[in-house]
Amino acid sequence: MLEETRGWRKVSCQWLAIGMLGVASFAWGGMATAAEFSVLPLGDSITAGNGFGGYRAQLGTDLTSQGHTFHLLGSQVMQDGGETSAALRAPYDGLHHEGHGGWRIDQLDANLNGNTNADASTNGGYYITGGNGTGRDPIYPNYALVLAGINDVNQYFGQKSDAGQQMDADELLPILQGRVTSLVDNLSTLRPDTRIMLSNVIPYANGLLNDQVTGATTAQRQIWAAEDGVSAEQEHGVNHYVILYNKWLANEFVPAQQAAGVNIELVDQYQNFLMPDGSVRGWGPDEPNGYADYGLHPNQFGYDLMGATWAAAINQHLIAQTVCEATINRADGSITLTNTSDAPIAIQSLSLISTAGAISVADLTPITGNYDSNGNQQVDDQPWVITEQSATNFREASTGDAGSIAVGGSVQLSLAGGWTATPYEELQVNIQLGDGSSAYTNVVYTGTPIVVGDLDGNGTIDRTDYNLLTASGETDLSALLKVQAYRQGDLNGDGSNDYEDFRLFKNAYIAEHGDAAFAAMVAVPEPTAMPLALGMALLLFGAIVKRQASTSRLICRVS
Repeated sequence: MLEETRGWRKVSCQWLAIGMLGVASFAWGGMATAAEFSVLPLGDSITAGNGFGGYRAQLGTDLTSQGHTFHLLGSQVMQDGGETSAALRAPYDGLHHEGHGGWRIDQLDANLNGNTNADASTNGGYYITGGNGTGRDPIYPNYALVLAGINDVNQYFGQKSDAGQQMDADELLPILQGRVTSLVDNLSTLRPDTRIMLSNVIPYANGLLNDQVTGATTAQRQIWAAEDGVSAEQEHGVNHYVILYNKWLANEFVPAQQAAGVNIELVDQYQNFLMPDGSVRGWGPDEPNGYADYGLHPNQFGYDLMGATWAAAINQHLIAQTVCEATINRADGSITLTNTSDAPIAIQSLSLISTAGAISVADLTPITGNYDSNGNQQVDDQPWVITEQSATNFREASTGDAGSIAVGGSVQLSLAGGWTATPYEELQVNIQLGDGSSAYTNVVYTGTPIVVGDLDGNGTIDRTDYNLLTASGETDLSALLKVQAYRQGDLNGDGSNDYEDFRLFKNAYIAEHGDAAFAAMVAVPEPTAMPLALGMALLLFGAIVKRQASTSRLICRVS
């Protein structure tokens, strides 16, 4: 039977099935088609989380309950010694994030495609683009969950407190506005297909209550409450400035960004920390507390509310935006894009993304020159242009109005070979619609999966694969993309072709053809492969001698 793998990306992120720790079931408002995608949590210590992985635990529980498979991105892992307890709710993969304690918005911005070296937690920066000595590949998240700003307020409060001055909204707000504008501009330019889910700032409960600095006297809080349209209980401490910033995000900034075609939406996390009477959780002695400390970091109850809110936003976006299906034939590498919605799709741009490097640009039949005004005009009667083309990223766009794919219509993006056949199945196909929003595509792999050991991807493990393996024996392949390295014998993805890869190949060959066939192939190599086979034999002999010197190592390597 032919196997199909559905989703944006084939990844392994299985979440433990657990209860919701008292959090009520979230009203999803509909079911999205099960999808596979990647998520970048980006922010400060609230994003980093604690205990059970912050909001990421509930995020994982809710998304997988909807049938989704997802992969969290980021150079950071669980902090505050929470690795053990976090493992109760999420695997190691589920702990990845880009949350940095104490960081302002501008610090996050500066490290998307740079390195400020502010402290050790930068991890070398370049969170989006990778490289530059970080040892990390570029990332292409489907979703960026952005939550930051409270440290900007904190540090401004500290400056005013040290100077013996009162906080000034007319001074603080432009600082916050300029920083978040720069971050969104930078992120949307680097990754225009990433859906930026920008959260407002959550309430700062009970923190920084110096009325001489904040101006939040009893009388002034009543005035602010009337102006802001909230309960006076929300106007304690610095929270008035949080409210002003959040109102600007909702009423001005995000709508303007959307009108300009930026792939962004606002997610309201602030409301998770309000009581029915409009007061903030934890500001009264009998209220259920959503905070773990002095009113800045949520406890797990609060984090679970946040995780459910993020998950609901992602699910609703999937319901609205998944309108196409890309079929990848494993046997020939062809790629077909089909409109599976009930209406024509206005398509402004198209991008293929493969972090592993599975795109064969030479074998694509892009819209540019084939289905535009310079081709058969199936998609557009105006010219398209290719803006990026590499093994990891291919992007093209219309130079005029959006083109269109009819209901049930298909576009052959590659007749054969556009996808390089390896076990790496993580190709993303993203579409920008005519209104500037993005529509993600459900990716379906058809045919028999490529097994580890089939280096040339022809569906069987044979002598050709053995020759490819031995040709690069004992070679450092870490400078290559994953697909390139695999085709030169890096079967376990560790960046080298070594004994472990030879062992994996041997086991795979024997599983398909038997012990005798492997022994016969190794015993009588082709003339051109004899020196290479001898080298691999010496490598194997050396590994055996080394293994005999350590019983524990030998036991660990038995498979």
